[in-house]
Amino acid sequence: MATRKLVVSITAIGLAVAATPFILYGWLQFQTWYFHQERRLLREMRAAQSQSTNDSALARDVLLRVVPLGTDREEASAILRSEGFGCQSIAKPITETRLRLRSADSTRVRDSWIDCQALAPNVLGNKQWIVDLEFDPDGHLNDVGVAMWNIFL
Repeated sequence: MATRKLVVSITAIGLAVAATPFILYGWLQFQTWYFHQERRLLREMRAAQSQSTNDSALARDVLLRVVPLGTDREEASAILRSEGFGCQSIAKPITETRLRLRSADSTRVRDSWIDCQALAPNVLGNKQWIVDLEFDPDGHLNDVGVAMWNIFL
């Protein structure tokens, strides 16, 4: 009788240990899904761009549907902040795009660019989103660069 209880206990413990990675993976999937359900822009950009890149035309297109060219500086920044991005003025764009190439020859002031970044959960790490917004002298959105880096834990 004691042997049977021991076998049942060992089997139960073995099944629990074997199930743990699957339960953890499912929980991480759920957290990632839930985070993106509340952030439409990040969800759509994530669906368009899954691989790391310093210049995502696909994510840029998604972003421009929500923040079209010509949007004023404060509105563009407010939209991105509402999606969980932190934004600040920068002297030069971070993303590897035509923005950086243009900035090398530019005499624009610091307020020409805003860099917005968000860290979104991913199943085995995070996605670092970098959005550089370029504004014309009147403060209207002139161009956008989007980079996404997969950060694995």
